Amino acid sequence: MKSLLAIATGFLATLVVFGSGIALAMFVMMPMPDGRPDAKGEDVASVWSSIPRQVERGAQGFERIAAVVPADAVDAKAVDTDDAVAPAAGDASTDMITTASLQGDEDPITDDDAYRLMDAHVAWCHERYRSYREADNSYQPYRGGRRDCVSPHLDELTFAQGDAQTVSVAGYVADERVGSAASDPWRELGLVDMSPAHIDECFRRYRSYRVEDNSYQPYGGGPRRQCQ
Repeated sequence: MKSLLAIATGFLATLVVFGSGIALAMFVMMPMPDGRPDAKGEDVASVWSSIPRQVERGAQGFERIAAVVPADAVDAKAVDTDDAVAPAAGDASTDMITTASLQGDEDPITDDDAYRLMDAHVAWCHERYRSYREADNSYQPYRGGRRDCVSPHLDELTFAQGDAQTVSVAGYVADERVGSAASDPWRELGLVDMSPAHIDECFRRYRSYRVEDNSYQPYGGGPRRQCQ
């Protein structure tokens, strides 16, 4: 008798535990209401109408209100206006005869030439550096921070936009081809053998080449050396 009672009690306890687990699982997995109106409920009728109505744009009494400018933006604009007027007033007193004599004799570089040189510079940097970023003209080297990309086309653009003492690369090459007896413009500028061909050759030979001081870092370490 006791054995049958023990078996029945264990069976009932097992059923209670099993039923409790099922009830807990159903409670956890039951979706909770999100508070939004049901698509089939009555709340949708108050939001959307089932009868289409024509809207007359001319009968609407909407008015466009002017945008309110913040006070700090107004103050900043006033300061910029004062700063712009001050140099203009100073330029009005400049002697026009003296100013005319300060203008250079060289014609400035045209926009087409500038765009052509810049496109060539960007294409050169993209081809050489995979991490080149056109927005800030920089690339990511293997070590250190980002560096500016310097190409022979950029130097050509700089020389073409220079002052009267600067000779363009195109003119220098033309003089060299026709055998002109004029002096070497690179030596006059203190940049011996710093032609675009020399810069391109140094870039191909040394990955650590730097145009600023015409130097590279040797593999064995030590100080930087001049690219010959």
